[in-house]
Amino acid sequence: MLLLDGKKLSEKILQDIHNELQSYKKDLIPCLAVCLIGEDLASHIYVENKIKACQKAGLKSVLKKFPSDCSKQELKKEILSLNQDPKIHGILVQLPLPPNFSKQEILSWLEPKKDVDGLTLENKALLWSGNPRVIPCTPKGILTLLKAYNVAIKGQYAVVIGRSEIVGLPLFQQLISHHSTVTLCHSYTKNLSVFCQKADLVFVCSGQRHLLSQKDFKKGAVVVDVGIHRRDKKLYGDVDPRGLENHLSAFTPVPGGVGPMTIASLLENTVQLAKKL
Repeated sequence: MLLLDGKKLSEKILQDIHNELQSYKKDLIPCLAVCLIGEDLASHIYVENKIKACQKAGLKSVLKKFPSDCSKQELKKEILSLNQDPKIHGILVQLPLPPNFSKQEILSWLEPKKDVDGLTLENKALLWSGNPRVIPCTPKGILTLLKAYNVAIKGQYAVVIGRSEIVGLPLFQQLISHHSTVTLCHSYTKNLSVFCQKADLVFVCSGQRHLLSQKDFKKGAVVVDVGIHRRDKKLYGDVDPRGLENHLSAFTPVPGGVGPMTIASLLENTVQLAKKL
């Protein structure tokens, strides 16, 4: 079984970005602003990793932290200020948000030309019309990883499990645009295993620890595990890895698979938006 090493590939991408930025003038270095709302531990870890990646690749970064009880007016004022700041090229609102905030309302405050994860209505429309300003980071990272390891996408039957706006839905769209035949499954899908057992490619972004295992996949399938769960100081994916080695043709490890590629794609999108501003 081929392990799709996202950590190794992401390090190459960060180095490539660093090399590209060496030719930029100092006042033109791309800058990513991250808005972190609340005290969710996982979100703080993710944001810390994103800031470290910016430093490694030679990008600038700005971190704006807000308590979970901050006012909407305060948050909106800061986001609008970032929209207007010519030194900021990409803005990311770290998800999930505390329950007292509306995701759609907050994302509506973002300037689409600085929306680095493609979550504003304008950018989602561009994506689904086939003319994306940016491709959302996790789907982009997944496709980059598959292409780097020469995993066939065109003409394959793919199953995507999960319909989130940040992963499942844009991944579905991207697979269609790469000429896969795609089934989108979710929490209300009956007989989930029946779909998975027919698929050449299975993308598991369900948010449920060890939802699937070896018995759910046909022999020789490629499985991309997007999930990451912390329990007893260990990390687990949405897929139970036991028994996969002699069954699948390729698999993404957790950790070290999709996660690093998401961050690498975030930086690529930031550079891309900076070039357009």
